[in-house]
Formats: sequence, C-alpha cells, structure tokens
Amino acid sequence: VSKLLHTDSAKAEFELKETKNKLREMIKEVRRSIFALRPIDLERHGFIETIRRYCNDYGQQNDAHVDLDIQKTPQLTAMSEAVLFRIFQESMNNVAKHAVATRVQIILGTTQQGQGFISIEDNGKGFNLEEASDRVTSAGGLGLKQMQERLESRGGVFEITTAKGQGTKVFASVPE
Repeated sequence: VSKLLHTDSAKAEFELKETKNKLREMIKEVRRSIFALRPIDLERHGFIETIRRYCNDYGQQNDAHVDLDIQKTPQLTAMSEAVLFRIFQESMNNVAKHAVATRVQIILGTTQQGQGFISIEDNGKGFNLEEASDRVTSAGGLGLKQMQERLESRGGVFEITTAKGQGTKVFASVPE
C-alpha cells in the first residue's frame, strides 16, 4: 500500500478500504464464534430461561430483532432439552453467518403429538436446501444432515423450509 500511495493513490485508497472491510468481517466472525462457544448453562437457568437469555444476547450481538414466543411446553428430559438447545444454537449461528437477517422469530411449544418443539424462522436470504443438505461444517458445528440424524435418533422431527430470497424456517421437536 505504501508503494501505491506514491504511484496510484486511488488504487491505494481502494485497497485500504477493501482491507478495512475484510477486517471488519473477520472481527464479526470471531465475535460470532466466541458467542457460539460460550458455555451453555441449561442446568443453572433452565431450558426456557437459557433460550430467553440467548435470544437477548443474540439480538444485541447480531443487530437483529428477535421475537420469542413461549407457549405451553412439555416437561422434557435433560437430554431432550440439550438436543433441542443445540439445534437452536446451531440454527441461530447459521442465521448469523449466512442469512443476512434483520428479524428472527423463535417459538417454543408442544406439538399435537405431545413433543416439545422449537421453531426458528428468519427473514434472511434463504438458500438452496439440496446444495446444503449434505454439507458438513468445517468449524465444528452441526451440518443439516447431522441435526436431522440427531433428532430422529431420539424419535424427533427435523424440518427445514427455505428458498433463495425467502428466508428460512427450522422446526425441531423431541419427545418428552
């Protein structure tokens, strides 16, 4: 850049601007990673309060409005709560990294079959589900297929509704 300052100041200014933008994105990614790695304190605060706290922190960290609708939920085992929370956390991480969403709607409740569920719906850019389904994340997260397998192995349900330009909805449920 210093050489360019003397020979082509316009190009040097462009390069500096690009570097600043890349650095800002890297800082955002580091913050998202730190946020996602925070210890989960389900035992101390309980499932619903942990979700509530996560949503509040998420909104502040990602400059997004998060609506949380807590309906009647069944009594879940600690393992079922942990599985649902991990799916929720990974889904929220995906929204932060990929969706470019300004609003996220979270619903906790009970299905007609009596399973506890969480629904995460964003107004982001959506994606091609077929292209992403078999991908495993390299950052230690859960890919979509791994989320589905984790829930189905416990007798639960995992559904994604998405399309490019139309946001994404993740639905996950587990038996008590």
